[in-house]
Amino acid sequence: MPIKIEKTLTLRTVGAELVVIPLHALRMDKALTLHPTLQETCLYDFPLAYSYYRQELDLKRLKRGDVLFYERLGDCPVLMAILRGDIRRKFDLHAIIKCLKWMRDNDLHNRYTIAFPGIGCYESDRIDPKIVFRSVKRFLADGSKTVHFVMNY
Repeated sequence: MPIKIEKTLTLRTVGAELVVIPLHALRMDKALTLHPTLQETCLYDFPLAYSYYRQELDLKRLKRGDVLFYERLGDCPVLMAILRGDIRRKFDLHAIIKCLKWMRDNDLHNRYTIAFPGIGCYESDRIDPKIVFRSVKRFLADGSKTVHFVMNY
């Protein structure tokens, strides 16, 4: 199926069956130092998954490229991808590709419509969104479900 570029909707509002949330591997002083829409997505839509992520973060078990996939009965599945070391660093393309490979190997692009964040759209991301889009297209475009590349994540 095609990869659709979503310019106005967010990860919360795009209506995908699976949401990919980009997070970091090192704990900072602030509770969640990410874009405001990610705070709402983590705290209101997926509070149990976010609390498990925080537990793993506190135990220092996370590193770039790790994937935390939560699938519960009655809930929308969520994939928390550890795509940078800490909030001050740029997103790591190797970690993004590792996440995309994991998604393809677990056949998620054939089971769910996916909302993938348009990493690189914000200046603080410090990565080219065209490279991220091409990577998403390379790994997930052959699936039977639509992938939404969400620019306003």
